[in-house]
Amino acid sequence: MCPNQTKVTNFTRTPQESGEKLEFVTEESAEVLNHRQLVDYNEHRKQFIQWLRTRGKVPEKQIGYAESTVKNYAARLDKFYRWVWEQYGGYTTQITHEHADEYVRKFWKNEFKKPNGSTYSGTHKRKNANAIESLIKWIAHERNGEKWSPDVTFNEKTRNKPKPFSKAQRRTLRETSLEYGNIPKYNDLSPDERDRWKAYLAQQLGKPKDEVSPDDWTRVNQSWKIPSMIFAAFDGGFRPVEIENADVGWFKPEKGIIEIPPEVSIKRGEEEEIDEEEAALTDRTVKILQRWVQERENYPKYDDTDALWLNRKGNRYNSDSLNYLLRNLCEEAGVDQEDDHSWYSIRHTVGTYLTSEGDLGEAQTQLRHENPETTMKYTQPPPEERRDTLEGL
Repeated sequence: MCPNQTKVTNFTRTPQESGEKLEFVTEESAEVLNHRQLVDYNEHRKQFIQWLRTRGKVPEKQIGYAESTVKNYAARLDKFYRWVWEQYGGYTTQITHEHADEYVRKFWKNEFKKPNGSTYSGTHKRKNANAIESLIKWIAHERNGEKWSPDVTFNEKTRNKPKPFSKAQRRTLRETSLEYGNIPKYNDLSPDERDRWKAYLAQQLGKPKDEVSPDDWTRVNQSWKIPSMIFAAFDGGFRPVEIENADVGWFKPEKGIIEIPPEVSIKRGEEEEIDEEEAALTDRTVKILQRWVQERENYPKYDDTDALWLNRKGNRYNSDSLNYLLRNLCEEAGVDQEDDHSWYSIRHTVGTYLTSEGDLGEAQTQLRHENPETTMKYTQPPPEERRDTLEGL
């Protein structure tokens, strides 16, 4: 079976036998270590977790992980340490490549099982490997260790269709998009920190580092690009190809819609689309898109294109870049990604809740399906609706 399955949600623990607060030790580890080991392990974890927060993602630029990722990695690694202690003769903080390789291979061979006896998904296995990789990256950067990467890979495709987000997740992702990409304020940084962030901004804005100005700090923290894309997607259920090809002229604020040419919206080889391609937008989304359309006029990379959205390299978004954006947004929002969400999860979210709370015709029109049978795949009631029904029985 897999090491202790208890999910760790925070790190503050105070063992009864000690008056010292051990902030980074979990109850599960406290049960198997003596006091001196606990103090040593707490310090070891403290240094690693602080590194994850401040430098773990890109050590060279001192960019850390989101807090949700830090907690996720710390919880997974706490189980990993306990497995090492059990398998290799007792307490140690000296993690080796041998430890890492054996642990990951056991996941690959399905030797670790869920409490119900089933095997873990490819995503769960990959996240454990990623957590261990972050630990050994820390050892390499801070303790002169050697770099490591797993010698096995995991298949993440565990279902035929993406799972929709819940209502709460939809709300959280939209709200998080309003904060996504924010960086420290210019005046809050030391000269060295400012220099590192200038290098980061230069890459994000596609301009030389020496041309990055204090105004760029404000511009990045006030940009409406990502919120406009996320809010529009959760209204219109846009496919990656529709985001990729979206032009400014598609947005009709006076009508509260995005109008899509049929030749763009067609999902060739699988379904036909209705002639009138209109996706209704909420008032809130219309206002956010209007702010973005006005803002985009200030960026030189939009001078010679009608593209509604361009990525930091000046290219239109595609399926890969949209999935990458969504993964980062989920990470920052603390949305569990065990369900293998992808950009198509947004479309499935729109379809699921429109058929549940509206009707099939509304979903068919909003998602631009000609054949109602295509829309029927969204008629399965979402979990919270089924739960409410059960409560009333």
